[in-house]
Amino acid sequence: MRLDHQDPVPREANLVPLINVVFLMLVFFLIAGSLRPFMVRGVSPAETETAEPGERPQGPIAIDAEGAISAGGEPIAAQDLPALLKARAPHLGDQPLFVIADRTLPATVLLDFLEASKAAGIEKTRLVTRRRTE
Repeated sequence: MRLDHQDPVPREANLVPLINVVFLMLVFFLIAGSLRPFMVRGVSPAETETAEPGERPQGPIAIDAEGAISAGGEPIAAQDLPALLKARAPHLGDQPLFVIADRTLPATVLLDFLEASKAAGIEKTRLVTRRRTE
């Protein structure tokens, strides 16, 4: 006697709902990742017209319009700056130190900071800017 055996699960599962959910998640994360606000409050960086997209700065040092320096959102006293830079120099390796300077910061203050970073052994420094929107 021969009985026809039927599978409780159809052999051809419908994958369209799964694909739709994965696609919607992809779109959501793309939009959510690009809507991230600027990371440093109180600092308005310089704007450029031809800025190449680069890597996101990790642990930038921010300098506001009055010359106050902060790292990771914590203010840094002027006398503590050389120690902070010397501590960061070995961890940077071949990577640059990212600096977010306010657009109204006097150039002499920025140059003093750059000289202090060179004296601490930091070879590469990159100034973070914003791309100008029209």
